[in-house]
Amino acid sequence: MPVPCAGTGKKNFTDLSKSPHDHSKKVHPKKSGRDSSRDLSVPVLIWTIRRLTNEKDRHINQLTNNLLECKKELGVVKVILPNVFQERYFMWEEVKSYSEMNMLLNYEINMLKRKLDNLDQDFLMKEGQITILKDSIGKPFDLLASPDSLLVS
Repeated sequence: MPVPCAGTGKKNFTDLSKSPHDHSKKVHPKKSGRDSSRDLSVPVLIWTIRRLTNEKDRHINQLTNNLLECKKELGVVKVILPNVFQERYFMWEEVKSYSEMNMLLNYEINMLKRKLDNLDQDFLMKEGQITILKDSIGKPFDLLASPDSLLVS
């Protein structure tokens, strides 16, 4: 029941089932009284807490073991990593050296190909000259003759 406050003109509510605006409050049935089907005995609660605590401890131990194993692996990696970087550096230097040598060998190959082409041309020219000389053997040689007279047989 509302009881008026002295001098303020406002009501002081002592009836908690109603709101300050005279509306009925909805009271949740589970909160209004004890639900015996939901009650757990203290030993069951203690057992559940212990079980969950033990499970949490097992998880913590597993995570701790995993962390220690990872730290060991990290230590090994930290020891190996500088050697790997050094080996990578040496291999990179070797690759650069081979690349430079490859470039020089390609240049030399191109130069030898040009020489070979020139020698082929020289060979063909000499072969042609030999053929002309063979054809001219037994024919009179006339220095004043025209070049066309050599071709006519």
